[in-house]
Amino acid sequence: NALFQSEDDLLIGTELGLLSYSLTQKNFASNPISHDELSKEHIKAIFKSTSGRLFFLTKEKLWTDDQKGISVFYAPQNAETNFFDIDETSDGTVWLATKGEGLISISSDSKVVKNYLDDPQLTSNTLTNLI
Repeated sequence: NALFQSEDDLLIGTELGLLSYSLTQKNFASNPISHDELSKEHIKAIFKSTSGRLFFLTKEKLWTDDQKGISVFYAPQNAETNFFDIDETSDGTVWLATKGEGLISISSDSKVVKNYLDDPQLTSNTLTNLI
């Protein structure tokens, strides 16, 4: 999982936080986004929203960098939730694929969370990818 922050700077998620790679300088830098807790997390996905907000999906939390700093955008009450993927619809709703907790939607202001769990139209409560 990786995302270009600029034409020259590739942001890469790893099991031990974030790396960046400069295409012009041809070198890596560790922890390009300074945050103690996030720098130790397994970054499963990096996503840039249509508004330009960066999201970092870890096993149990969704983090955001909204130009004011890094913070937890969503952390479920069930500590056993395991996130796999993230996507966004045109209205800014964030969607999360989970292991065992079905599909989760979160409004752009993170105030409205809906969990599609045990929905008869889902073949499983484990969803691994969103397109």
